[in-house]
Amino acid sequence: MLPSHREVVAVNFLPFLLRGHWGEWAAPAEPASLDIAEGPLGESTAVILAYLLAGRVPGMIPLILSMAARGDLPAEGQRITVTHAELVAFAADVARWAGARGEIPVVAEFARSRRTIRFVHECERLHAQLTATEPTAGA
Repeated sequence: MLPSHREVVAVNFLPFLLRGHWGEWAAPAEPASLDIAEGPLGESTAVILAYLLAGRVPGMIPLILSMAARGDLPAEGQRITVTHAELVAFAADVARWAGARGEIPVVAEFARSRRTIRFVHECERLHAQLTATEPTAGA
């Protein structure tokens, strides 16, 4: 029997996911338990949902859409944390390594902010990387 709090359920599932054993015991019904459980969505739940979505587990897209429609997947308007700044810094590094191009509107919005926090600085760096023009030949 599992607890009814969504994040507690996810924290208990997470070790199986991280050890690569999810597919050995999880059936398509198990991810639905994250949807019907109550409580806020936290980092553990988000990691599991992202992993299952990326793994193309059957039924994940309807599950994600259902959760989003109910407002269970908050993304913008939350308090910015150190983790957010570190993730954007990592994204900027990956974008540089991969030569990624293409503006991301929400990143551009934060990059234009006058705030002096690290998160905004990293958004500026990511935005600059994504919107930089390619060097011309011989330049």
